[in-house]
Amino acid sequence: MFSVQRLSTITRARGTLLAQLSRHCSPASSDTGSLWHESLVAKVSNDQIRFSSTSPKSAPKMAGNAKLLHENLWDQDPELMDLIRKEKKRQTRGLEMIASENFTSLSVLQCLSSCLHNKYSEGLPGQRYYGGNEFIDEIELLAQKRALEAYRLDPEQWGCNVQPYSGSPANFAVYTALIEPHGRIMGLDLPDGGHLTHGFMTQTKKISATSIFFESMPYKVDPVTGLIDYDKMEETARLFKPKVIIAGISCYSRCLDYK
Repeated sequence: MFSVQRLSTITRARGTLLAQLSRHCSPASSDTGSLWHESLVAKVSNDQIRFSSTSPKSAPKMAGNAKLLHENLWDQDPELMDLIRKEKKRQTRGLEMIASENFTSLSVLQCLSSCLHNKYSEGLPGQRYYGGNEFIDEIELLAQKRALEAYRLDPEQWGCNVQPYSGSPANFAVYTALIEPHGRIMGLDLPDGGHLTHGFMTQTKKISATSIFFESMPYKVDPVTGLIDYDKMEETARLFKPKVIIAGISCYSRCLDYK
């Protein structure tokens, strides 16, 4: 049985561990070595947690599966590690104007490098193909709840799917929910400010998966004004008869006229 005093000791020790890890993994550090060349090792024994720093020079020798599972990247693959360092330096020394390439926070990096990577979780909460997903279900339900709260939506009237890892598969999921394969869609042409997933193709080749799975017809901007030509889009839509007109943009600086 744990006493209150003993539980308090463990809690304080864990807090110290998290603080130490935060300092060692801070993304604000300009020295990549502080992030990659030193790792914090915590050993838990009863109610004590002991800390020690290990580096490639002092790391104990390992063999077999232990080496495969516990060897640091800079020991196991220094060539790859060097490329990662170079990419980090490139990111910190430049000004990236693409909003979706903003710096990822430490908390997100911790999630991405967690044990969640080990688990198959095909399906939806409560309807998984594999077993052992009870905590994955809780995580996904929490993400759904927070997504609805972020958009101030009533969970009694709205649902959401948080599984797409980016906008491209999210777009494709919407298309397949609304239309059958080879159904017709219209989207703003890529050179005119649209997105690759809006059915982009050239006169000789279908470029995106959207244009392969669906019949695609672009609408364009007026070459004189640089604005979407809504009259021409309406004319084209009446002839082409798409099931979906995508009101989406990627590089178009004006608000869309939904009327």
